[in-house]
Amino acid sequence: MTFEIFWQIISFFGDRIFWIALFLISGILYLFLDKANRKKISWGFYYLLPSALVLTVLIELLKFSFQIPRPCILLEGCPSDYSFPSGHTAIISTLATIAILKLKKPKIYIPLVILAVLVGASRIFLGYHTLADVIFGALAGIFVAIIITKTVNKFFMKPGKK
Repeated sequence: MTFEIFWQIISFFGDRIFWIALFLISGILYLFLDKANRKKISWGFYYLLPSALVLTVLIELLKFSFQIPRPCILLEGCPSDYSFPSGHTAIISTLATIAILKLKKPKIYIPLVILAVLVGASRIFLGYHTLADVIFGALAGIFVAIIITKTVNKFFMKPGKK
């Protein structure tokens, strides 16, 4: 049972609600920061928010299109939506990819990748997803992050700010 609690905590880092709450708190704090500190967190507004919105729509469309039942369908506490692809894994993969692309801080690369892998693993160990769900969720998250980053850089950023 204790191991299950560990996986539930890890899984929480891929939950959209967690990231929406964190984003809202950051937005409120943004109002009180000076210009230098605002610049440090502005990448979240330019890259993470659009990526999360596009990714959410994509994941829901894929779940509706494929309608693959969850492996835990007969168990108590099993989510009622479809399994494929893993939204938790997609969200954390998007966050990790954008952070790696935008922050240019190699010290965080390995911890972010480990966190993304752990979130994916948590979804399997909790019985909510299959390996295919998690792999495709990760690929979808990475793909959306790269596309949004390139799009924002091309159309919305000044040449020196990319």
